[in-house]
Amino acid sequence: MSVFTHTRRALLTAAAAAILLITSCGKREETARVSSVAVTPSRIEIIEGGSAALSARVSPEAASDRAVAWSSSDRSVATVDKAGTVHGLRPGTATVTATAEGKSGTCAVTVKAKAVGVTEVTLDKTELTLTEGETETLTATVKPDNADNRKVTWSSDRTEVATVDGDGRVTAVKAGEAVVTVTTEDGGKTASCKVTVKAKAVNVTDVSLDRTELTLIEGETETLTATVRPDNADNRKVTWISDKTEVATVDGAGKVTAVKPGEAVVTVTTEDGGKTATCRVTVKAKAVSVTEVTLDRTELTLTEGEAETLTATVKPDNADNRKVTWSSDKTEIATVDGAGKVTAVKAGEAVVTVTTEDGGKTASCKVTVKAKAVNVTDVSLDRTELTLIEGETETLTATVRPDNADNRKVTWISDKTEVATVDGAGKVTAVKPGEAVVTVTTEDGGKTATCKVTVKAKAVPVTGVEVNPWAVTLSVRGTSKLSYTIRPADATNQNVKWESDNPSVATVDSDGNVRAVSAGVAKVSAVTEDGGFRSGCTVTVKEFSSGFEVGGLFYKTAKGYSMDFVEVTGNPGGGKYSGDVVVPGTVEYDGITYTVKGVGNRAFEGCGDLRKVTISEGIYKIGAYAFYYCGNLERVILPSTLENIDDSNPVFEACSKLEIITTAPREGQENYCYLYDKALYMHVGRTERDSELDS
Repeated sequence: MSVFTHTRRALLTAAAAAILLITSCGKREETARVSSVAVTPSRIEIIEGGSAALSARVSPEAASDRAVAWSSSDRSVATVDKAGTVHGLRPGTATVTATAEGKSGTCAVTVKAKAVGVTEVTLDKTELTLTEGETETLTATVKPDNADNRKVTWSSDRTEVATVDGDGRVTAVKAGEAVVTVTTEDGGKTASCKVTVKAKAVNVTDVSLDRTELTLIEGETETLTATVRPDNADNRKVTWISDKTEVATVDGAGKVTAVKPGEAVVTVTTEDGGKTATCRVTVKAKAVSVTEVTLDRTELTLTEGEAETLTATVKPDNADNRKVTWSSDKTEIATVDGAGKVTAVKAGEAVVTVTTEDGGKTASCKVTVKAKAVNVTDVSLDRTELTLIEGETETLTATVRPDNADNRKVTWISDKTEVATVDGAGKVTAVKPGEAVVTVTTEDGGKTATCKVTVKAKAVPVTGVEVNPWAVTLSVRGTSKLSYTIRPADATNQNVKWESDNPSVATVDSDGNVRAVSAGVAKVSAVTEDGGFRSGCTVTVKEFSSGFEVGGLFYKTAKGYSMDFVEVTGNPGGGKYSGDVVVPGTVEYDGITYTVKGVGNRAFEGCGDLRKVTISEGIYKIGAYAFYYCGNLERVILPSTLENIDDSNPVFEACSKLEIITTAPREGQENYCYLYDKALYMHVGRTERDSELDS
């Protein structure tokens, strides 16, 4: 049974006693009793946050006590004041009752959510241009998105120009201008779109040319004529294009010009409708003889096995027969194929000649063939990583392979010269702390090798170390985190090694985390990598006390937690707690700090002189019968961390003077619920009664 049930019983008992007291005070002579109470109206609807006035009619009118008491069945939905004014708090239903001398009348109250009104309506277009007979749908956006009534109506100020239906679909009727307006049913908000209707155009249906084929000689011209139908088409504009302007061109008037021999297609296209017509144009060449042939080079040097193509230019460019033949006077030195590709065979000299078929015109190239070079295949460095201190230098050595390579030249570069530089001999100079990559590149073949250069600042030596704290006390299996400070603060090497001189008592990991193993004393030290400086913390490990007393309160191990967690218990010697008691969040005993997690079962049971209890933050549980029969307990202050009150058994049973339970607010909470049937308010802040209890 919960504290709420017991409290309800107490209230009913008190009420019955009060009624008995009243009825025992004597009987008035000729007193008219109330026979009925009627509430007007008997049913109301109000909006969330609104109010409505009720009236109560007490019968008979001669009744001696016509005072009416008002109440609400659900104060979270609706409240009612002494005058019968109902206030809607949140959507839902409640029953409001008017009571006089035990007679009552009711009103059914329905609280509805506040309506969300329309604030604005917009259209996706403010201007729209259509042609007679065309349609387009406008889209209306009602704001806010959660408005309750989103209905709209559509209208046109000139339906002879443009009409609009209930879905916003605009239809162009005839040329002119009209304004289409959308209006919200809620609030009469409006938005408009100007509609311009244009007369229906006479469209092009076809286009043709006066000829479909045309033959011209290079340089000749001829004008094509386009006929657009129908004759009354509104837009008779056309464009002209040639698919091969290098063969034939055409201007905006249809004039075709022959450029060079070949075939091209001239197309005329209407601007309206994209209708087309074509004419195939054949261009024939003027007969032109070859006057000259030249080569792109007159001398060529190759290495054995190499090949290179010579380019012959026959003149004029429009010569009819541009065919040529190729020959080498020493094919054992250099050969040439029909495309002018010269291939070096062996060291020596040869002459390659090109000859035109028309006119026998010639041009020659002297070909020098050199023995095959030995190319670079690879380059490497004597190291791939290099660490230097600011200002230091080191020379890298590059090895070019093969050893008999013809060109063994290399270049050096650093990608971060602000960190490290390198000269032409591979000498690396450290500039400032950071990382850079030095690359060597062969001139022949562009082969590369790299070395990562790490530049470190000039070392700042360590002069000492200090461990914090210098001493710590733990229970068995307890832990603690140690820290350290290197002197000076800018020392280059900040690393330490942690060690324990007695691991059977306490161990320490590489991060300074100490774990108590068994009772005793151990020295945990931090030793610097640079200089071997040492500083330590004395770790005292004590066995856990299963039960103890501090400040008048008794504690024991909290079930389900580690040894360092405890809960408050009753006095094992039978004594009772009294006065004002504060249950702390932590307690220290024998050099060990314990975390208090709860108030144990029956911890304060029967403490008749207990007046006030304050339970500190961090405590999460109150056990069964914890305050059972604390007859003088007036006030309990609970923490925001409280998660569990064991209501399977009475916690505050028989606490007849308990008036107030105060709890701290949790994040996001504004108020607390009432403990019904008795004035046990869970509240935030202080009241006059709080001050009285404190005093």
